[in-house]
Order: sequence, then C-alpha cells, then structure tokens
Amino acid sequence: MVETSLDTAMTVKLPVDRKAPGLARRALEGLNGELEGVRESVRLLVSEAVTNSVRHAGLGEDEKIELAISSGPTAVRVDVIDHGRGFDPAHPMEAGPEGGFGLFLVGELADRWGFEPGDSRFWFEIDRAA
Repeated sequence: MVETSLDTAMTVKLPVDRKAPGLARRALEGLNGELEGVRESVRLLVSEAVTNSVRHAGLGEDEKIELAISSGPTAVRVDVIDHGRGFDPAHPMEAGPEGGFGLFLVGELADRWGFEPGDSRFWFEIDRAA
C-alpha cells in the first residue's frame, strides 16, 4: 500500500447471497465526498469483487463478506474479505458470456491491487486525479 494517510471511512458486513453486490453499492452512497473523483470506478470494482466472493468463495449462508473502504487525500482503498477458499490471481478465469471480466476491469481501473490468501482478502487502490 503506497498511501500512508488513509482513514477507514466505512466497514460493512454483507450476506452471502445475490443481494450482496447491490447492498455494497448502496452502502457506498453513505460516503458522500469520500469518493470524490473515483466514485464510478470504485462502485464498479466493489460490485465485481463482492460478486466474486458470493460466487466463488464457497461460503455458507451464515457467513459474511466484509467490505472496508479507506480514503485519503490522494487515494481510496477497498478491501473485500470473505475468509473463503481464495483464488490464484496468476490464473484468472477466462472471460466469456458467463463473466470473468472482473480482474480485467480491476487491471484497467485500479492503480494497485492484490490478494492476501491468509484471510482471503482482495484489495485495490485507486488514485485520485492530481
């Protein structure tokens, strides 16, 4: 993580069901100016990351997906933690009619991103325009 002055703006726990991406997008609305200049990119990537957790983490209905947003003057960081089985970002799914565009979008829109397998944490950072 390059930015050292990020403050936690929001943390929410989401259900493991098809409503989770929409709930995550709605939660972003409460951040007001915290996403100034990066709102649409963050919104799209949050939706992709939460959808991937719902589809691929192998979580039970009683488990939760955690979404954490941190914000600073030069960047926004998003962490999606699901404590699931994780994935190997070196071998992403191939894009096709059923999806698989998530990591492509992350690569295009995020300035930095990664995956920490210990707690199955996917994160990305988007720099604000100077």
